[in-house]
Amino acid sequence: MIALGSRGELSSTLGPCSHAATPSVRFTGGDRYEALALGVVRNTCRDGVVVLDIRRVARLAIDPVPSASVDARLVYAVRAFDAAGIELDIGQETPIAWSFRGALASRSYPGCGDIIPICPPMNDGFAVALGPGVGTIDASFGALHARSTTTITR
Repeated sequence: MIALGSRGELSSTLGPCSHAATPSVRFTGGDRYEALALGVVRNTCRDGVVVLDIRRVARLAIDPVPSASVDARLVYAVRAFDAAGIELDIGQETPIAWSFRGALASRSYPGCGDIIPICPPMNDGFAVALGPGVGTIDASFGALHARSTTTITR
């Protein structure tokens, strides 16, 4: 199940997939997609079928980082849920607007291999802990909004 408005890439475990024209999904290159409308889309792949069940996002949540020390480089992720509370995949390329205040400041996307030998999702929020206090994190996806806080200690 994926979020309406999400951008991501189909799993490659079933081999290359066909990309038939559909009003619900636009393929932007290779197996990269953008979910444009609610519905169920079946994509035939070399070794099976990938089903995209596109649902409306009703709520966002930020994975909490309860506390950190000064100068810590923090990574925040947002999760999306439908009206029934089922978590939806938002894809790694979905535009999420992040802002940080208080004891946190935004930092640049670290790129591949900066923290770990893989590329972090481009839609994660990247922050640095400035000094002791409470930092506020805000994330927006379309008209939806989520907020969290992190306590920064010495």
